[in-house]
Amino acid sequence: MTLSRRSLIGLSIAGAAAMTVHSAAAQESTEEIRDSARTFFKGQGFREVPDHGIITGHDFNHGLLHDVIHPQAFPKATMGFRLIARTGDIDEINRPGVLASFHVLGLQTGPSPDPGTMFDLVMDFLVNQRNLDPARMLFVSTEMFRPILGRRDDIAAEQFLERTVAEAEAAGDGSGVFAPSGHPYDPKIPTAGIYYRLSETPSTELSYPPEGYIEIAEVAIGPFNGAPDGPEGAGIGLERVAMAEGRPIPDFEDTRLNLLRIIEDEARREGKPLPPGYAMFASL
Repeated sequence: MTLSRRSLIGLSIAGAAAMTVHSAAAQESTEEIRDSARTFFKGQGFREVPDHGIITGHDFNHGLLHDVIHPQAFPKATMGFRLIARTGDIDEINRPGVLASFHVLGLQTGPSPDPGTMFDLVMDFLVNQRNLDPARMLFVSTEMFRPILGRRDDIAAEQFLERTVAEAEAAGDGSGVFAPSGHPYDPKIPTAGIYYRLSETPSTELSYPPEGYIEIAEVAIGPFNGAPDGPEGAGIGLERVAMAEGRPIPDFEDTRLNLLRIIEDEARREGKPLPPGYAMFASL
């Protein structure tokens, strides 16, 4: 078949239209999950706090917002939606679910003497509100997770991938301990990473990072920096939940272009210099 110039133009337009339809569907997925989370957690007594910008002014993560950690704990249960971009993900663009920028629901309980309160709330949202299958979940943490595992009927022992405390602390990546090196707020939080299996068939052997799984949430299983009766936090990735549900998500390039626009707008609006992370994503 010989394609004329007119045919090529028509195919290009059709491709662009298909991309537009996909992008619109992906945005709709994210917005629907965000609205669902807002309704659910407000019903649990969480109040929403305003969003803040993606330009941090810190050297860490090349000046871009890395996570939902706030420098101070709020006196009551709070929730907030954040756009995050991690420059370390640039080397991981071929890994499923990796985006240049993504939305995270950040949660913080009020002060609680009961470790695992936040974990139960997040599981309730994922399983009962979003209808995710708990049998396809994998929980990556340290020995601190064992008491929480033992009190739940919907998690089997083989769904727990245990890391040593030393390994989790050295990585600091949220699957056992959240303590990224160089973080401006120096967090050290015991956590559990909640992963979701994309395939129907369970993996026969598990190692870290678990192949065939995407991380959909990181949940504190103890208070910030070991403070007694302190609040617990969590981060739930909205695009990752959509992916676990089999719904469309944006691709890396879509989120890269959106990230650059958002950084430019914020820098112009607030008179901030463009952070080094901007150039890293702009040069891809």
